[in-house]
Amino acid sequence: MRESLLLLLLFAETSLFSALLYPVGARFAGMSHCGVMISDLWSISHNQAGLASMARPAAGFHHENHFLIKEMGISAAAVALPVRPGIMAVQYQYFGHEKYHETRTSLAYAMKLGETVSAGIQISYFSQFIQYESTRARAVTAEGGILYHPAEHFSIGFHVFNPNQSSFQGSSGERLPSVVQFGAGYISGKIIFCAETEKQSGVPPCYKMAMEYHPVTCVFFRAGLSTHPMYLYSMGLGLTMKKIRMDVASSFHQILGFSPHFSLTFFL
Repeated sequence: MRESLLLLLLFAETSLFSALLYPVGARFAGMSHCGVMISDLWSISHNQAGLASMARPAAGFHHENHFLIKEMGISAAAVALPVRPGIMAVQYQYFGHEKYHETRTSLAYAMKLGETVSAGIQISYFSQFIQYESTRARAVTAEGGILYHPAEHFSIGFHVFNPNQSSFQGSSGERLPSVVQFGAGYISGKIIFCAETEKQSGVPPCYKMAMEYHPVTCVFFRAGLSTHPMYLYSMGLGLTMKKIRMDVASSFHQILGFSPHFSLTFFL
């Protein structure tokens, strides 16, 4: 009963009909998912244009446990490969348990359009399984973004999800929301300061602020804040070891409590 109530609260909080619309990646989670202007493997879940700056292949695994409830865990795996003149990436996500679960499979492509501009697009296939339902609910949607560097250490990102207003086909029939994100950040070798606005159809805007501090070669400290519908605070830590980066984060919701996040990224 507690798990069902919290699941409903989560959906009410985000106004998303699929839990897998929630972005993944512990680096971004430690920054309250303020990352539309950042380049990373997990940009596949935030702004696909960020993939274009990856110079070598990478693979990653992510897991998070919303509000410390096992049935509300999200797992994801992603792989990105340079394919001239751009980057091709795939991602698979899973949410739920044997009686109710969702999957999302995504294919993305990003490339640089010049010295200062990158762009990326993605197609995602969603599937929902509910025990005792005769058919699965399915949806296909598109998204994409732009990353612009107008000056040294300054980055601007723009991302739109589901501009085609896709709906689930099957028993649920719910329409996926359309989401627009815009953000900017100061990005140097030691520190990142960034801010972002997210507007989802039918929901008031969400504002985010975050920072990442890189004091020594292998350590990253992160913190972030988002505002809607209630304040969400987050902190994170990243460690790099040769070709491996490990990221951990924890976010705190004022009513529902803590959510831990963990990612492991391999650079090949």
